[in-house]
Amino acid sequence: CGHDDYFSTNPPADSYLASHWNTATSSFLAPATGALPARLTLAGATTITYGDHATLSGRLTDQQSGSGLSGRPVNLWAEPATTAGWQQAGTATTGPDGSFRLAPAPTATTAYRASFAGSDQHATAESAQVTVGVRTRVSARKSAGTIRRGQAITVTGTVSPNHAGQRVYLQRLVGGAWKTAATATLSSGSRYTLRATPPTRGRLTYRVYKSADRDHAAAGSARQTVTVT
Repeated sequence: CGHDDYFSTNPPADSYLASHWNTATSSFLAPATGALPARLTLAGATTITYGDHATLSGRLTDQQSGSGLSGRPVNLWAEPATTAGWQQAGTATTGPDGSFRLAPAPTATTAYRASFAGSDQHATAESAQVTVGVRTRVSARKSAGTIRRGQAITVTGTVSPNHAGQRVYLQRLVGGAWKTAATATLSSGSRYTLRATPPTRGRLTYRVYKSADRDHAAAGSARQTVTVT
């Protein structure tokens, strides 16, 4: 103050820093000597569908006694596959047993970790990383439930989020395995139209499949059943 630095490790009794903010006495810069070690865990769902919420839970405890630390703030950090760097994704307050729950809605496969900034009694703590995979959401609508032999079945739908230019596959269930019957490229609006002529009569099962990419896990639509007479 008055062209002096805003800190002093030993300010005179009548000086400005003796009675005002003094960086040298900040608890954030104080040595952690004597602070008890804390332990922070994080676990949760491994794969969800785009648009859904992941369920993440954890617990903050005293590392030596194992007892829960209640009423403590915990921060959630996220690093999506589409973005470099960590960003804050939520906060929670621990319950009576030190537990907490968070429900983020990642739009792409995302790594998460939790952190505790410490307190007067306990040191800082950080959890291990948890990765939540995100599948694309593939909608599908068939043109008819029953067709004659030789007619084609048409399936239309969308892939969310937008994956314009990537491919989707119409697959038929044959002997317990999925066989590709047709393929299409997603439009600028992430829409598709797929057509295939069933090779046999009977009750046939189809799905639309989107393979995995860098930011999303593989996904299939709801099954589409067609009867060929």
